[in-house]
Amino acid sequence: VMGLVISNIITTFMRLKKPERVTVSIECCYQNVGIATSVALTMFKDRDLAEAMGVPLYYGFVEAFILGLYCIGAWKLGWTKAPPDAPFCHVLGMSYEVYRAEKLELESVEVQLADDSTACDESISDLGDTIFAYFSLDDDEMDNRKEPSNLIEMERQREESMRSIQA
Repeated sequence: VMGLVISNIITTFMRLKKPERVTVSIECCYQNVGIATSVALTMFKDRDLAEAMGVPLYYGFVEAFILGLYCIGAWKLGWTKAPPDAPFCHVLGMSYEVYRAEKLELESVEVQLADDSTACDESISDLGDTIFAYFSLDDDEMDNRKEPSNLIEMERQREESMRSIQA
């Protein structure tokens, strides 16, 4: 627990972003139980081995419990990239870093020059909030256009379900 507190204080003074603080704190506090187990296996025999194996096993359970509570607390406080109001199963199953990168990419503007107006293909997103315009100098490149992944659709469904729950 002291390691989490100290690492959070140090990363705050270093002015790291909150998700980075969480990552550094977990990495500072997470000790490799496997190393302790292998040391116990090589150093002890028989009855002493049984007692020695209890130490890393107990420490591993306590460590997993405390870090689990810390992760849930950091998530609910908005210190992670996952929204605090997202369902727990979504948080476990979705990479919000990829989702944010794709969302930012879709909100950005990309301009390419074409040699004529026939080298353009446009489409509108399902929600009607994004226009995709593809320009190409070669006809072959029109087949290589970038489409958003399923993460955007999953997040839209999550937002709709949150709205229906609140209503």
